[in-house]
Amino acid sequence: MAGFGSLPPPSPPFPLAKKQKSSINDVNDDILYLIFASLDVLELVGCSAVCKSWGSLFERFNLLLSKLYNPQLIEQLAMERHRSSLVGGSASVFQWIGHSSMDGNARVFDIYSRRCCRVMKVQSVPVTCLSLNEGQLLMCGSSFGAISISDFSSDRPGMMLVSKSLAEIKTLCFNPGSTPSCWRNKDTSVLVVGGIDGVLRILDQNTGEVLSRCIVDESNRSSVQLKGGGGHQVIEKKAVRRLQKDERLDLMSVASRPSITCLAVGMEKVVTMNKDKCIRMWKFLN
Repeated sequence: MAGFGSLPPPSPPFPLAKKQKSSINDVNDDILYLIFASLDVLELVGCSAVCKSWGSLFERFNLLLSKLYNPQLIEQLAMERHRSSLVGGSASVFQWIGHSSMDGNARVFDIYSRRCCRVMKVQSVPVTCLSLNEGQLLMCGSSFGAISISDFSSDRPGMMLVSKSLAEIKTLCFNPGSTPSCWRNKDTSVLVVGGIDGVLRILDQNTGEVLSRCIVDESNRSSVQLKGGGGHQVIEKKAVRRLQKDERLDLMSVASRPSITCLAVGMEKVVTMNKDKCIRMWKFLN
């Protein structure tokens, strides 16, 4: 006869249901409304741009209209936070190896996962620069002086502008003369520049004074591997070091600050492409 300790455990009266993973989509609109109602103006704007369902929720409940009595208020607050973050806020850098543009393709990276989520054939020759406007119009310059214009929301081929001169196009900027109603491009306070010395500088746009100088702190890093369509993508996270006014660049390692070849500025973010073929996203926090 088996001992008492060897008896099998009693079976449950009802079969146990498998636990299902929950997501933010399982939260009903009323609860989301209570959460959003406690946020400030800038946090509300960020939440309204997360996805279409949240954006439609804001429209139905008029969350933004209930807090934005003055259209210029959000612009002023956003620009103040943006300037404060760039000039003196804490910062970190996420970097990963970029892809070569010698194949004539434009690659789209997800800014949150840092994965290449889309590849577009825009040129038959190497791409040297590109510009994406708010209307999802993608313009790419080439090493042979041609500019391609493509609809970012469509896979159909666009049009090609060919110059009589076959000189390489080094940089490209498109300004349609219109901006979103919320952001009216009135931030004339700070200017972000990068140079061959690998230093990211924040300048006073009115006086030219250097307000802050930033470099990547190579001594403080961590890395994580993300699975992508082409295998594993290694993302390195590094700290940002703000240089003092009297610190000399000639005493610092050149290898730790590769030249910045191009950059783009967003709200509290700067994305740079460097000579070491790395894409770096600088995130500034107020």
